[in-house]
Amino acid sequence: MHDFERTPKLARTVSCPEHGEVDAVKIAAAARTMDDSGAFVAPCASVRCFVAGPMGEVGLPARLLALREGSALAYAPIGPATARGKSALHDLKYLYGHIR
Repeated sequence: MHDFERTPKLARTVSCPEHGEVDAVKIAAAARTMDDSGAFVAPCASVRCFVAGPMGEVGLPARLLALREGSALAYAPIGPATARGKSALHDLKYLYGHIR
């Protein structure tokens, strides 16, 4: 799901079906405040099938920390950032250090 206008209300936990065609739940939406950003990261701690994607400059800190908090993955373009609030792959590799 992508919402470029607002941050949807998110549950503190997310569950993925154990059997079925869903491998992960991804939500990418505009983050207007730090609270919005935090709402994305909260479900990451409870389940490995959630992909957090707060968008925009306000969402950048939560986007960078999402992997540490348990997000199933983080998107990073190979070249320069493709939009405000996104980090290039080089930046994520530097931040996390152990990724080669």
